[in-house]
Amino acid sequence: MKLSFERKLTQLTAKFIRCISKFWLDYDPRETHLIPIGPMLVVARHTSYLDGILLGAYFLKFQTLSPLATAGLFRFPTDIILRGANAIPVRRGQPFHLQTIKMALQRLQSGSVLIFPEGGVRVPYSKSPLKAGFVLLALKSGVPIIFCHLENASVALAPGRLFVRRKKVSFKILKVIQSGDHGYPQCAGSAEREKCLQIAINEYGF
Repeated sequence: MKLSFERKLTQLTAKFIRCISKFWLDYDPRETHLIPIGPMLVVARHTSYLDGILLGAYFLKFQTLSPLATAGLFRFPTDIILRGANAIPVRRGQPFHLQTIKMALQRLQSGSVLIFPEGGVRVPYSKSPLKAGFVLLALKSGVPIIFCHLENASVALAPGRLFVRRKKVSFKILKVIQSGDHGYPQCAGSAEREKCLQIAINEYGF
């Protein structure tokens, strides 16, 4: 299958990000063996603008990943990269509009989706309410859920800053919930499954 110009450019950009981040941030994830094969919901804490950039570049190395991104980013030239990554636009005030859920569920049939369930960038370790649509998406998709975190990302690029400090950033997989395991039973009702999700989120540190 011939790749589109946008897809090719996105892959080249991701490769460049992986190279420069390995040099400047010593960012070299080595936990690939912990990641399930096939579609998954990648859930991360959002403490820096580096989160989406580094996670997206990492996962695009070995699979399709559709990040949820604020609609304001879909402007030239970033819109080219976002379309190449099959990003899903999220409109402010309607962070989990029905159309957003439908698009995400469609992508999860054959690929993976990256989501920051708190919405915007938050102070590390602060308590922020999760968007209700995140639980809905997790329950309806039935795919494995990967809780991960970029350690020191908020130090390397703090909110409001323009320049990236030279600080080691580490990729951490905090928890993997399989849709069929005892902690996330597929046959359970929605209330029980939501409870399992909330337990995992609390362990994660949200």
